[in-house]
Parts: sequence; C-alpha cells; structure tokens
Amino acid sequence: MYEEGMTPSVVKVIESLDMERLKIGRALGIQLPTGVDMMVESGYGPLGTLWESLNGSAGLTPVKGPDSLKNRYVTEDIPFGLVAWASIGDAVGVDTPIMDSLVEIGGAIMGKNCWKTGRNLKKMGLEGLNLSQIRAYLENGERPERST
Repeated sequence: MYEEGMTPSVVKVIESLDMERLKIGRALGIQLPTGVDMMVESGYGPLGTLWESLNGSAGLTPVKGPDSLKNRYVTEDIPFGLVAWASIGDAVGVDTPIMDSLVEIGGAIMGKNCWKTGRNLKKMGLEGLNLSQIRAYLENGERPERST
C-alpha cells in the first residue's frame, strides 16, 4: 500500500488534507505537527517531503493495504476522524473541501450519511459554539454557554 499505492497524485491529496488539518489547528491557536513530522517522530519515515518520507519508510513499505472497504480505515477513520475535523473546521471558519469530499465518497461507499452518524459537532458537545468558545473549552475544559 505504501510503496505502490502512494503515487504522486495520492500524496498530493494527503498533503492537501494535512494542510486543512493544520489550518484548523491554527484557527484554534494550536500548532499541530505535519504528517511528515509525525512520521519522522514515530520512526516511520525519513525527514523530507511526504513523498520522500512515505517512499523511504522501511517500516511502512512491507505493509499490505486493506483487503476490503469494510476496513477500519474506511468505517472508523472517515465518520469518526474526518467528520470530526471537517465539522470543527466549519465551526471555526476553515474551509475543508478535501475532507468534505472524502467524507462524501466514504459515505457513498458505506451507504450511510457519515455527517449524521459520525463524530459531528453535536456529538462532541460543540454544536452552536463559536471559535472563541471552542478555544476556551479546549484551554480550560469547561463547556461555555452555547451561542444563540
């Protein structure tokens, strides 16, 4: 998966997705590590571009991809990871067209509305909160009054 599946086009999509995640972090006042930083820190790849890190990874190269679309990379990562990120992006004013597209495609694959069944703002207790209220919640752990 990581050797043949990570084509230059796939890496561009991953990089775009990562940029959306980093923009959400910046909007929240959080400096998140890049995908490459996380790979290097965890020992999965060498420092460089995402392409270089993925294709130079001795740990990831032998990994086989999922043999089914019912794998957790689809059934968990999309409704519980991407929906959460994209929903927070919406709440803090960050456009997430790549995340949104992947949620829609994943939902079509699974035959369900991941926006409703996944980890959305309501399920996270963030529905109706604005950027400053979400920031305050992240800083002190206390849920502020919802905006009206």
